Amino acid sequence: MTSPLLSLSAVAEGVVQTIPGAHSFPRLTLALMYRDASPVVKFILTGLFLAALAALVLLAVGMMLPPPARAKAARFLESLMLAAPIAAALGAAYGTVTIFIGIANTNVWNLAVAAPGIAEAILSVATGLATLLIAVIAYAVVRPRPAG
Repeated sequence: MTSPLLSLSAVAEGVVQTIPGAHSFPRLTLALMYRDASPVVKFILTGLFLAALAALVLLAVGMMLPPPARAKAARFLESLMLAAPIAAALGAAYGTVTIFIGIANTNVWNLAVAAPGIAEAILSVATGLATLLIAVIAYAVVRPRPAG
């Protein structure tokens, strides 16, 4: 018996690990959650991941940038610090809507119906908060400081 969160092809290919003694339900991983997420949530997660990657690059090379480039990097990071929580909230709202659509379509309330939306919402919020944290740390390194 497989979980409705996972595609049958993943189980057939042996990609999914099973938990010993747990009625052979497949173990859900972040990669499987991303693969099975809706296109909207995939778009949000990919954007947040790329933004976090850009912030990490700025964190790594921030001190080596000349002052005009550091000012531009700081503006980018300020924008990222504002946009990441909004994108995370959008993903969470979309995941919540997915929960209610699943319940409405099946006329049944159980965890199997709600789990995909819950997973999308939590993954979106976690990715947004991680992106925000990286941007805040990078901003602390890159921000222009008054001379003196």
